[in-house]
Amino acid sequence: MERAGKKLHKDYEKKIQDSPENSREEVFHKYVWEQYQTLTPEFHRESLLISLYNFLENQLNTLCEKLAVSVDSRIELKDLNGKGIERAKLYLTKMVGIDFNRFEGEWSYIQDINKVRNCIVHNGGKISSDPNNKLHEVTRKNSKLTKTETGYLSVGSDLIEDFITTLLEFFEKLEAEVERYGTIKSAGDSLE
Repeated sequence: MERAGKKLHKDYEKKIQDSPENSREEVFHKYVWEQYQTLTPEFHRESLLISLYNFLENQLNTLCEKLAVSVDSRIELKDLNGKGIERAKLYLTKMVGIDFNRFEGEWSYIQDINKVRNCIVHNGGKISSDPNNKLHEVTRKNSKLTKTETGYLSVGSDLIEDFITTLLEFFEKLEAEVERYGTIKSAGDSLE
């Protein structure tokens, strides 16, 4: 994205130099339109990724809150250490007994997206130059994520579709686990 912006800027400077004084405003408007067409899809994909991730985190937190009420637990999500989806996972595994091994592939992908989201939100998409940064591994194993020459993360157009598909599969499996938990709880209630 940054590389495309620099190329457009150089093209703009050349066009301004080569154009007559009275047409420079038109050249400027064309440049702005080209910038918009080049940069907007990337911003849109980043915004979608952040929104989808926010939806996931909110749904997990809501589920934890509802399950805490259903089991009449004095321990709530906010009482546990951690943040975000990892804290929700901790609650669901320790307090409810949800088996995350049943959707390990989806959860692993979601954890990778968490790293991407954090890079976009906290670093403006700039990938740390630290070779131990886990985002380097994520970009190596996911062809829909690339690191630009200037060190920025680029979200490929198919990544959003993959993320949505993964979320749907994850929520379907999570729902089955919650239903399994409800069945186990109901069986336990009937024994009392």
